[in-house]
Amino acid sequence: MSFKWWLAACAIACTMDAQAQSVLHIVSEPPAARISVDGEAVGIGRVEVDVTPGEHRVRATMALHEPVEEVVRVASGDTLTVRLALQPTPGRVHVVGLPEAATVDTPGWQLVDGEAVLPPGVSTIQVQVPGLPSMSARFEVDAGAVTTVEYADVLRVRGFASNIVLPGSAQIRQGRPLVGAAFAVGVGVGIGGAFAMSGPITEADEDLVSATAVYDAARSEAEVREALAQVDDTYDRTRSTRYLRAGIVAATVAVYAGSLVDGVLRHGGRPGLRVRGPEARSEWTLRPTAQGLTASLTF
Repeated sequence: MSFKWWLAACAIACTMDAQAQSVLHIVSEPPAARISVDGEAVGIGRVEVDVTPGEHRVRATMALHEPVEEVVRVASGDTLTVRLALQPTPGRVHVVGLPEAATVDTPGWQLVDGEAVLPPGVSTIQVQVPGLPSMSARFEVDAGAVTTVEYADVLRVRGFASNIVLPGSAQIRQGRPLVGAAFAVGVGVGIGGAFAMSGPITEADEDLVSATAVYDAARSEAEVREALAQVDDTYDRTRSTRYLRAGIVAATVAVYAGSLVDGVLRHGGRPGLRVRGPEARSEWTLRPTAQGLTASLTF
């Protein structure tokens, strides 16, 4: 082959190569997705890739989002723009503990066998059980996470917390007026009795001071014995009045604590909806590479 023909062949080959060159302009939404073409990673978010004409498999992946894959065809010498929109991974909702007679209302979504798959966002559930007030819960669904809504006894503070102001109020509100009145009267009498004991205690202390002064002023043996007996009597009376006040205070505290405990045990727990979660879901992924296996943990 002459040199002229060789140059012509090279020119034709270069022209064919230039015509064969094509470009894929790939854009992902969100822009942080990893992009691959025909199984080979090419970049993140927005990339341009030189490819041969024909079909190519374009894929975008991102944590907590559903992967998107698209097969595109590009002609020789063309530039093709491919937009890949990823949707957040849906979350899961578990509803447990519902009685058989319960009626469930889930606005905007459907509960099947106690489970549902929902897009991320805020959702609500309403439960009606015969003989009980309607219950509702508002909860957050996170991408790839599990949220549990449990029907259980929920501690309600409104019923018995008012016992702090009026002992026995929870019992009165829940249809036990005699028990509630007994708690209220017991605490009231105890507080009144504790204050009423202040007078006898003050009087006994003053008598003890006077008896001690008489003892100090005694001169004869008979006066000393008489003054000492008076000191002993007044001391016993002072000690007895203080013990009596301490007993009244202890009894009042016991009645008051009993009112609170009874309110918690009998009227604090009421059926309700308790939300747990969302609990993030993690997954291990093994991917073969030229160097071996690559493991990744996705949350």
